Order: sequence, then structure tokens, then C-alpha cells
Amino acid sequence: MIKKIVFISTSNSSINVFLKKLISSLINQKIQVSVITNSIPVNKNRIKNVKYYKINLHRKINFIYDFISLILFFKLLFILKPDLSVSITPKAGLINSIVTKIFKTKSIHFFTGQVWYNKKNFYRFFLKFLDLLTFKLISYPFADSISQINFLKGEGFLSKNITLINNGSICGVDTIKFKKSDNYNKLLRQQLSIDTYSTVIGYIGRLSNEKGTILLLNAFKKLCTNNNNLTLLLVGLDEDSILDLVSKNFSDLNIKYFNFTNEPENYYKIIDIFCIPSYREGFGLSAIEASASNVPVVASKIVGLEDSIKDGISGILFENGNLHDLINKLESLIASPDLSKSLGLNGRKRVLKYFKEKEVINFLSKSIIKIIN
Repeated sequence: MIKKIVFISTSNSSINVFLKKLISSLINQKIQVSVITNSIPVNKNRIKNVKYYKINLHRKINFIYDFISLILFFKLLFILKPDLSVSITPKAGLINSIVTKIFKTKSIHFFTGQVWYNKKNFYRFFLKFLDLLTFKLISYPFADSISQINFLKGEGFLSKNITLINNGSICGVDTIKFKKSDNYNKLLRQQLSIDTYSTVIGYIGRLSNEKGTILLLNAFKKLCTNNNNLTLLLVGLDEDSILDLVSKNFSDLNIKYFNFTNEPENYYKIIDIFCIPSYREGFGLSAIEASASNVPVVASKIVGLEDSIKDGISGILFENGNLHDLINKLESLIASPDLSKSLGLNGRKRVLKYFKEKEVINFLSKSIIKIIN
């Protein structure tokens, strides 16, 4: 009898970025896969042989919409009758855990960072309660970093074992696709009108305050007072009107922006220093993508990022939210190309040892097959 698995997420981009290769691997093993997200993707973004269903899942809390989503997911699971339901993103995890508990269906939730990590007072308590409810109801909790597991346990998530995904990361890195290319560097710099000798500081990911984008802009502005040969490259979806802020307060600086891309590997090839100044992360996929591309990383010293880079080996950690410390760490790499090169080389070696895509996918695929059998 054919086994059936449902994947649910508030965003189809989360499915494509983090779970596409895993889903394809499961399909190759004759498993029927359905995906439930807030939108059905166009044909070119669909995973082959996957059935898609739409539920208007919103990332932010809305009790009316969320209750409707819960009912719709209940109906879908009643129709699909999966052997396993897998969720990613907090809202999808909560809905998945409640409905599968009612149906007594096996379930997995991937914990990839806590929304409440840097929140305070009642808001933190409420969001933590929702995550704790998901944790209590879900059959098999997985997490993408060891520091996240330790954080969760320290916050009272103790009733069951949390499975670490391989050595960390939910999908690993394709080290063939993400690699250094000096020829491509020169060609793309010409196309983007970036000077050959300009030091490019790059960020790839969602542009938002919680991701530290504003902190990075302020650091870059300060760096430019002493160095006019710098370029800031921002690539990703603008979620908090960051571009409006750039046009008002940073228009005199050499800042290049490009929207969300399905080919981030091309941009890593022209970046000299990658910066991920997030206030919270689950692991930090972009950090190991940069490392695989021989790019040194400057990152916040927080849960998750402490695992994706090794401080002083593949990159440098700075004190979370500390503008002065971020500037100092970026300056140290700008001033020392040899140090940058060494960190970049070490970073790729570390990715090859711990975070290869094939090994992460094999781990997850085997874990899921074991659960459904």
C-alpha cells in the first residue's frame, strides 16, 4: 500500500527553499506527497508529482483566520488520510499538532527558530505558550541546531526528545552549486556596475528589522566614513519597507538591492564578506551557503548562528545588536584580506565535513521512512 505524507507551511517559499530536495527524495521512494500552503505555486515552481492545496495561512496571528485555517486543514486531513503530516513554520506547526492529535496521525514539526526568542513580557509568554503547545502535541519534534535544542530545553521543553537534524541545518548545502568562481565574480560585477576592487559586504535573506537589516545599514554608513571603496549588497524580500528607509537615510551610499532569487549562489560569488546580523535564527542557512562559497561570515552571537559558523574559524561572531562591535568585526576583515581568505577556506572545509546537502537529505529521508513504517 502506498504511503502518504502531507507537508504544511504558511509559505510556499519555505517548502521550496528548505524541503524541496527532501520531498523529491521521498517521491523517488514511491511515497505520495501533498503540500498545503497559503498559495499554489505556478508550474515552474512546483515540485514534480506533488499535489498542492491552498489554505490561507497567515504568518501573523489572526484568531478568526487561524480558526478557519484549522477547520480547513481538519477537512483536508480527513480527505487525504496521510500516514504522516510534516510542518514547518510556527503557525503551520500549531495547526498540524492540534489536528493530527485529534486524528491520532503521526506528525513531525521542524523547529527552525523561536519567534519569541527576543520578545518580552506577555507577548513572549503567549508566543512561547503556542510553541510549547505544538511541542506537547506533536509526535516527533525536530530541530536544525544543537544550540536551539539546548535553548528549548532550558525554556522547559523537556517532556520528549528533540531530534537534531544530522549535524544541524534543515537542508544542508549543495557544495557543487555553492562554490567560489573568480571568473563569474568579474563578469557579474561588470553587469551590476560594481567596481572590481570594491569590497562587497553582502546580506541574502528577508529584509526586516528582526533580521538586523537596519543595524547592518547603520554599520555600513559608519564604515563608509573612513572607506569610500565599499559596496553593500542586499538580496531578498523587503518585508519592513527597508528600501524606503534606504532612499531616505542612505541614498548617498553605494547600496545595491535585488529582490528574492531562486539562484542565491550567483550573488555569493561576488561577496567578499557576508554579514548576517539577525536578532534571532534557528540555524542560519545563508551563513553556511556563504561558507561553502569561500566567503567569511560576520554573524550575531545568538542561538543557531553559533552552530552555523565557528567563531574565529569560519567567521566572526559579534555581540547581538551591538552596532560598535559589528563595525569593529567588519573593519577587521576589510583591513585583513589574508584573514578573510583564511576564514573563507576554513568555512568551505567545515561545510564539506558537516553540512553537505546529500547527507542531510539522507538523514531526514531515513528518519521519515522509519517513522511511517
